[in-house]
This record gives sequence, structure tokens and C-alpha cells, in this order.
Amino acid sequence: MTSSFTLPLLVAATLLSACASPPDLSVLEAAVTTREARVPAHLATTPFGQAVASAVTASPSLGRGEAALREAEAGLIAAGGAFRPEVSIGVRPEGESGFGVTSFSALTMLLYDGGASQARETAAQARVLGGIAGRTEAGSQAALMAVQAWASVVTARALLHASEETLRALEATTARIEDRATAGAGASGEVLTARSRLANERADAVSARAEVARAEAVFFEIFGEAPGPGLSLPPRAPQAPGVGAAGSPILLQAEAEVLAAEAEHAAALAGRAPTLAVSVSVLAGRSPVAGLDTEQLLTPVNGRRAQVAATDARIEARRTDLDATARELESRLRILEAEGRAADRRLAAARDASEANHANLTASRDQFEAGRQTLIAL
Repeated sequence: MTSSFTLPLLVAATLLSACASPPDLSVLEAAVTTREARVPAHLATTPFGQAVASAVTASPSLGRGEAALREAEAGLIAAGGAFRPEVSIGVRPEGESGFGVTSFSALTMLLYDGGASQARETAAQARVLGGIAGRTEAGSQAALMAVQAWASVVTARALLHASEETLRALEATTARIEDRATAGAGASGEVLTARSRLANERADAVSARAEVARAEAVFFEIFGEAPGPGLSLPPRAPQAPGVGAAGSPILLQAEAEVLAAEAEHAAALAGRAPTLAVSVSVLAGRSPVAGLDTEQLLTPVNGRRAQVAATDARIEARRTDLDATARELESRLRILEAEGRAADRRLAAARDASEANHANLTASRDQFEAGRQTLIAL
């Protein structure tokens, strides 16, 4: 009995130092699990925050992110059972004619596989972390869409209100110009110009109403209800992160794919090593048989080489994807910063123009009252 165990034990002792080493996931795990929210906590208690949270929870994108995470978690459960005992029962042929059968039962437990199982489990763990990051990204995108829909309704309504105010003012001015022309105090050209401006403003008001209807339709699609009458602009968005794209969920997801590919490469390399397992089998009416089993796949060699080469190519592909994702995110941040600065300049210029126009209108009204200005100039 002792001699039957000698060879497998020697094989095990020789191979224990040849385990493939999967990548370390500690840095990725820390980045995924310790990510801090950049939105103030008190915002969640406001009607705006509660509405956005409800919209995010019900969003299809978050649902897809949750489903992808559950799939990754199921893969981790499957990959984590390699070294657990496996129990099987069945029947097998017996007798010279082959028509007889006998029952059997067996228990097998893997002891060593060159690190292939550990590497596959590491790949599954990386995909779970990537799934968590993907779910965060999906929630972030859903929140962004909800905020944009909210702001679009407020903006469209404000523009419609301004257009309607302008339309009412033009209607009153046009009526006065027509009255003056009828009384012989104005030229017919002024009447035509006023009517043309009024028609253009009515067309602008129709377009503004259409924009409100479109914004409210998008709002209903995202929030599941029509927008109320007293909406105000959302709170100002937080500043872009100072560390650039680092820590972005979509970037962490790409990093997880790289680590998963590296772990699969380690598993492919470990597949070249023999496996070692302990087994106990029992046939009906016979004594149990126990021992150590070792197995080494000798052929096909080309298949193993191709698998290693394929996983190596997959690593390069995932690294390329990671680099492209990082570049795209950095570009987006630079564009966002430039657009933010341009928006601030446009806002300042619009305020200056508004003040100048108000002063010009006041002066024109004074000249009109003194008889030195026509209504059409107003």
C-alpha cells in the first residue's frame, strides 16, 4: 500500500513549486469597493434627489448592469468549486456478455492542478469586480440622463415663457403702430416691418412649445410621471475630479478585463502541468478502493500551445482597450473643462448684453416719448 502512494507523492512534491501565479487583484478591489460619492449626501433627501434616485433604480441600464454582475458572480461560484469533493453514483456493465450491470459510487477530490483552478477563480473574481464597476457606471449614466431630462424641462419652460412675454410685447407694439398708421401718424413700412417681426416671434413661440413637449416626453419616459409645474434647475454639478480619468468606473471595468485575461493566461500555462487527485470508489458487493490519481495530457500539444497563444493575444487586446478607454476619458474631461470655461464666458457676455440692451431700450423709450423715436425701433 505504501509503495502505491510513492510515485504520486513524488510527482506532487516535484510540481508544487510549478504553480502558475495569477495577477494580484488587491489594487483593483480597493479602487472598486472604496469609491466615494461626489454628490452631497443631503441631496438624497430633497424632492429632486428622491426623484433621480427613483429614476435610476427603474432604469433599464442599471437593470442590465445588475444582470451582468449576477452573471459574473455565478461564474465565480462555478470557478470556486474545483477543490471540493465530487460524489458520483451510477451503473456500469458487468459480466462477459456485457448484459449485466452493477452499481458503483465514487468520491474524488482534486489536490493539485498546477494553479489552473486558482487562476480561473482569479479571472472570475476580476470579472465580478468589473461587474461592480460596470453597475456603478450604469447607475451614473442613468443619473446623468435623469438630471439632463430634469434640466431640459426647466430650460425649455423658461425659454417658452420668455418667448411668450416677447410675443405679448410685440403684439401690443404692433397694435400701437397700426393705430398710429391708421391715424396718419406712421408709415405703412413700419406696419409691415412690425407684422413681419410678430409673425417670426409667433413661429419662435410655436417652436418653443414643441421643445417643451419634447422635453416633457423625455422626462415622462425617464421618471415615469409628468413633470410638475414648479420645477427648478438642478443643483450645480460637482467639479471634475482632479486626478483625471483615474477611478472612473468604466476605466476600472477595462482594468478588470485586463486582469481577467492575465489570469486566463496563467490558467492556460498551468494546464500543461499534471493533475493530482485523491479518489475512493466502491462497487456493489466489493471493498472500497482508495488512492491518488495523477493525470497528464500528452496530446494534442498544438492545442495547448494555441490556447496559451490565444490568451496572450487576449491580454494585448484588453490592454489596447484599456489604453483607448483612458485616452477617450481624458479627452472627454479636457473637452468638458473647455466647455465649462466657454459657458462661463458666454454667460458673462449674455449678462453684459442684457444690461446694454436694457439701457438702449430705456433710452429709445425716452426718445419716443419726446417724439424723436418711432415705435418700430422699440
